[in-house]
Amino acid sequence: MTMKESDRLYLIDWLKVATLLAIQILHANEFVFFEDDFPIASQSVIWTAMSYYARFFSLGGQVLVAIIYLLFGLSGKSSPSLLKIAGFAIIGQFLLTLAFFDGNYLSQIEWDIYFFIAASNLILMLLPRSSWRLVALGFLALLIPPSFYKSIMPDGFIGNILTGRSEIAQEGAWPLFPWFFLSLLFFNLGALIRDGKLLLRQWNRTETFLWPILFGLTLPFLGHFYWTPIGPRYYEFNFHQLPHLFWTNFLPFVFIMRISFLNSVKERLARHKYSRIVGNLIWARQLGAAYIVAVLYVGFAGKFEEEFKQTPYLFDLFFISIMPVTELIVRMMMKIIPKKK
Repeated sequence: MTMKESDRLYLIDWLKVATLLAIQILHANEFVFFEDDFPIASQSVIWTAMSYYARFFSLGGQVLVAIIYLLFGLSGKSSPSLLKIAGFAIIGQFLLTLAFFDGNYLSQIEWDIYFFIAASNLILMLLPRSSWRLVALGFLALLIPPSFYKSIMPDGFIGNILTGRSEIAQEGAWPLFPWFFLSLLFFNLGALIRDGKLLLRQWNRTETFLWPILFGLTLPFLGHFYWTPIGPRYYEFNFHQLPHLFWTNFLPFVFIMRISFLNSVKERLARHKYSRIVGNLIWARQLGAAYIVAVLYVGFAGKFEEEFKQTPYLFDLFFISIMPVTELIVRMMMKIIPKKK
């Protein structure tokens, strides 16, 4: 059965692409210069201007994981499907390591987003789905400070991966505790929506009062992540903050996801030609492949760090090419690789 245009979550597509654009902006500095302060800020025109936009999406990684697992649950991903995606994710992580290959390949393999997705999928395969209890567990686990998990987990390699202790695991990137619970939470929310146990097609009167209260509570903490470091200290800063700082800055993205399910929003965006253009982008439909290709492309550009410092406008040209070049490469790959009948 094909999905009607009015049923597609175009607002999710917009949020996904907007978040990915911000991530590419941050990656461009992180992968090329790997400095918390952009070294050619005074000479760059385009990147420096766009960096102010990107900082509004400093939680972009968590936003993407929430979207990915919401859609996994909504589409009813089976255990074999989750296992297959986990396998591709593991391959993807090994491919990402190639982007930074510098002599000793095995020593450069790090715990990062694709290993995190693979581990999350393998755990989700063992758990029930469409469960309010698991939604509650996911939410409550995300209310526990990351420092607590660090204090109860054993020392060593496994403990570092589980909690993101910064001496290993790429300075604290994607620890399973607490961030697996974000996957658990949104995967089960998607499944509940799919099974009709959570109805979001219409606006509930209670929400008219609830959302303003929630947003009012966030005001003292909004913008905490705006000045996040975008080099060596990015992961350490972004994934290890107190829960109230995360949730108050994550709430606006949750609200966008919520209203994306409204019939009125879906129907209006379905009539919008730009929504259809965004929805047909590789970045919206083939996120995994686009992300890998983009990281390889940006990682390759990191070999030209000194050239970019000497000629800053070349960095700007490279930066604005990331998303269109990735779009073109993945589209060409899809034409070459035969489709399954």
